[in-house]
Amino acid sequence: MGSSGARWWRMLLRPRVFLPVVLTAALLAFALGITDAGQVMGRIRRLTPATLLVCLGLAGGYLLVKALQFHLLLGRLNIRVDWRALLLAFSIGEMTLMVPSGIYVQNYVLRRVRGAGFAHSSAATTVMLAVEAMVVVLALLLFGVPGWYWLRPALLAACLGGGVLLVLVSRRSGSPLLARMRRGRLRPLAEALTHFLGGMRALNRPAVLLPSLLLGVVYLGALVGVYLLVARDVGVGGLTFVEASSIYGFSLAVTLVLGGVLTQLGVVEVAGLGAAHAWGYGLTESLAMLLGFRIVWMAAIWSICVPVAWLLRKEFQRLPGHRPDEPAH
Repeated sequence: MGSSGARWWRMLLRPRVFLPVVLTAALLAFALGITDAGQVMGRIRRLTPATLLVCLGLAGGYLLVKALQFHLLLGRLNIRVDWRALLLAFSIGEMTLMVPSGIYVQNYVLRRVRGAGFAHSSAATTVMLAVEAMVVVLALLLFGVPGWYWLRPALLAACLGGGVLLVLVSRRSGSPLLARMRRGRLRPLAEALTHFLGGMRALNRPAVLLPSLLLGVVYLGALVGVYLLVARDVGVGGLTFVEASSIYGFSLAVTLVLGGVLTQLGVVEVAGLGAAHAWGYGLTESLAMLLGFRIVWMAAIWSICVPVAWLLRKEFQRLPGHRPDEPAH
């Protein structure tokens, strides 16, 4: 085996890569093991070209609105990037969403192609995740899951904890600790945290969060629309928007909580099985909806993002013309 092959194997066997992959495989095996796998695949094969085309259009709308949200948040941080760099970073970030914390790849790309500070721009990405969490929580508080009486109190407790965290982030109470860290070996970490927390403070304002929340509702609504179309084709035509929002909302909530540890693949499907079953759907038809959606959604996103990233690949060859865009705090 050559040095290149050995390097790939070493990377794949790292615990932070190997363990999520194994857990994902185990979750999918569990989901297929408690359902009729043959019937699940048979239902997925019913997807029509017309449905796939509409789903592709909805995925395009999803990407446009989400990219606009990213652009607006970066602007609030005084990070100015041209549309080529923005689309390249955003497209790659969307393709790596399945990897634990993969969305932050878009911040690495921005740093690589335009010199935008990773820690500072990561605040925009973190707010995007927080906005998605807010939309999901609102949907679950509104629609709930039948029989899950614990869900709403748990969500309210999580909202309270999140509110306290936002208050702490908005204050400069951590400045003395960061100052001490800067005097030692942890200075790089202290600088990164300073830039990140400064970015979070700049974005933690109603004038920023409310427009982002509205955009989040729009692009997550497009995602639920794809889920409904797939459900119809796999034989679950009675699924309503409320049910779809509840089922996928709960799946996404679990994914957001475990996003830094596990991949989305497997987690969404297993979490969604429980929510769909609570709504009265059988395990086999529930998995057909969830797995069918996963296949269609990934195909649609990659069909758009891969060509965009390929066309803009030469941006990697450009050297940033300025220092990382991280203001001193």
